[in-house]
Amino acid sequence: MTNPATAPIDRLLDYNHSRLVAVFDTCPDQAMLDELTDAGFEKSFDVHCGGDGARLIDFSGTEHGVLARISHALRHLTDEGDIMHHYESALTAGHCVVMVLTPGPDHRQLAEGILRAHGAHFMNQFGIWSVETVET
Repeated sequence: MTNPATAPIDRLLDYNHSRLVAVFDTCPDQAMLDELTDAGFEKSFDVHCGGDGARLIDFSGTEHGVLARISHALRHLTDEGDIMHHYESALTAGHCVVMVLTPGPDHRQLAEGILRAHGAHFMNQFGIWSVETVET
């Protein structure tokens, strides 16, 4: 689990490529993290909480140069922008966002089940050119 309070902003998190993203009202419990690890997602998920998590995700792209800012600006012209605004608002309100790399349908189904079982909501699957709402 990333500690956003101490993590440097050295990489732009690629939330929009084969990632399942969900909101949790509180920090996910260790049981969920263990389940994700046991299911083979050990190095394939990030947990971000609160304003520090929003800072690390860098929704505007301002910490990652001109191309990141342009990319984020273009995304905000689509429905993806509204979805990302919801995640940013959840983080700034003190909630947590979990992102799981899901390179295929089997990975996605497995991750969805684990996240749902632990209270995930506002879950979306991000692809290269698409966003699919899984759960509101």
